[in-house]
Amino acid sequence: MKYDTQEGIKKYLTNGIQGFNLLLSDRHNQAHKRPWPDLERLNEWFVLSRYRLDCFGQLWVITEIQDKTTHKYLDINEFFKNFSSVIPIDSFNECISDNFWITTSMTRVPGDLDECNICGEHWTLEDMHTAEWDSYNEEWNHKRCSYLKTRKSHLDHFKMAFDHAGYRCCDFTPTKNEYHNKDGLNEDDGCEPWYIVDIPGVLNFIKIGWRKNVINIDWSYNGAIINFPEENVTQNDHLIHAYGYDKMGEYLKKIIPNLIKG
Repeated sequence: MKYDTQEGIKKYLTNGIQGFNLLLSDRHNQAHKRPWPDLERLNEWFVLSRYRLDCFGQLWVITEIQDKTTHKYLDINEFFKNFSSVIPIDSFNECISDNFWITTSMTRVPGDLDECNICGEHWTLEDMHTAEWDSYNEEWNHKRCSYLKTRKSHLDHFKMAFDHAGYRCCDFTPTKNEYHNKDGLNEDDGCEPWYIVDIPGVLNFIKIGWRKNVINIDWSYNGAIINFPEENVTQNDHLIHAYGYDKMGEYLKKIIPNLIKG
């Protein structure tokens, strides 16, 4: 039962990401030798300062740590930097006070031969938490690579919407995301920024950005009052939500000509 002892698990880890995947396979196979609900319950472990091996042979990863007092999100690597590579889950729980919210999710990790489909790099034990599985395209990517690819795609579509509305010389400046709990200005936080759009000949600017499944278009800094009485969406005199880039372009064709000139 080397897959269920502290020293045994450490021995798996000496073989890198290949050994870690073998550990996961051995634990899953052992736990599921008997059919549900009579599964064999294994010991639970906290490993590599980020993962929980549960009693059913499944893998969980810590995604967020939040201080209950300050409500600030803490750096996972820094928080667990003094933890041993393998500890019993009871010892882990004893080390964590009630002052923190810890969020986990079930996960999987890439194999030793898998590579990021965007940058072509492989993963190690130290950085395999940066990998994410794209189930639609059935490929592994770095989270940061996926984020930067999506961010560029969204900005390109924003620019195309202004182009189609007849405004091709606009400047797009990243600004704080006003919907997400992260501001989007740090490329490593996985949250996209909003944009301040300066339009030649227009007083002040328009602010745009994704708000869940709608694009927030805000021209309040210009002061013009523009309404869309035919549109059944969230709006006021200085703001409207667009469901997609086509609607965004349609709204811009009405908004921009009616803005106060500067």
